[in-house]
Amino acid sequence: MAYSISWYDNEPIVLLKFHGKVTGRQITTALDEIWSDARFGAISHQIWDCHRITELDVDWPDLQALKLMACENHAAASRRAGKVALVASREVVYACCKAIIAMTRNDGLKKKVVRSVHEARDWLRLETPRSPSENRPVVQ
Repeated sequence: MAYSISWYDNEPIVLLKFHGKVTGRQITTALDEIWSDARFGAISHQIWDCHRITELDVDWPDLQALKLMACENHAAASRRAGKVALVASREVVYACCKAIIAMTRNDGLKKKVVRSVHEARDWLRLETPRSPSENRPVVQ
């Protein structure tokens, strides 16, 4: 699997980490898994950590499917999620994240592409944990 999902028990956040070769289908599958989870209603923010993607296989139909999911199928549920920070350090991944933001701008969420998880947490105004034991995610 090219992604993992972590639900934090002491912060209203879900962390979606992509790694290796990632396809558009895997992105939509991961988002559908998050949005259909009962815990989604209690979160305020999402971090999509894309900085470990080594190869990205996303084409126009994939982007259209993401737009449909965000703007139509999951619009009501997505609005509860406050902000989405997309972490992308590689230029091609950064450009794809910017395209996703542009295509889903009408879904009611605030979104931003950043270069690090620390920058994402700052933008979301989340306290950075001082040690791993202070903020353990509940990994699905």
